[in-house]
Amino acid sequence: MTEQADVLEVSDMGSSLPHMEDVGGAANGSGNGHEAGRVPVRVMVPEFRTQSSEGKLIVHYKVVCTLSGAGRAGGKEGGREGGEEGGKEGEVVVFRRYRDFDKLDRLVRSAFAGSHLLSSLPSLPIKVLNPFADQSDPLFIEHRRQELEVYLQRLIRMPKASHNPDLLRFFSLHPVTGQPLDPGDLNLHVELRF
Repeated sequence: MTEQADVLEVSDMGSSLPHMEDVGGAANGSGNGHEAGRVPVRVMVPEFRTQSSEGKLIVHYKVVCTLSGAGRAGGKEGGREGGEEGGKEGEVVVFRRYRDFDKLDRLVRSAFAGSHLLSSLPSLPIKVLNPFADQSDPLFIEHRRQELEVYLQRLIRMPKASHNPDLLRFFSLHPVTGQPLDPGDLNLHVELRF
């Protein structure tokens, strides 16, 4: 898996995504059928994948995010259908490394700096600095996967945090509209790279 896999790997690379002109229309409320301001309502980290790179084990956690408005009758609403990951309408699948979770945590905390809500933010599972801890042990990775899932679930339950642009970017959602990003728009991914 390349660095690009850290940026975006969604459940369907099809054309059901809105183009940027459609996303702009959703943000200004024009009636193009796309819902503006979608937010994550459910998140799971159901599995992890490992790969070896230059003798080092790299772990990617699969993050499945369900958006508000998913499951409504009457259309695609900017979500996903089918796909190689088995994604559903209104669902985005990305793969993230622990360092991506760490970056997210720092960005969200900086957004809440000076706010009384800062102390309410969930704690990210700590980095293990013990050189004798075997971080390649499947039991260690599975435990971290569970902790990361709980972290994200607590984070999206906070109303102000669930609208945070950095959190939306983490899920590969547009930071203004909450629509899934078009995987073909590489310029936008470079600009919004998480």
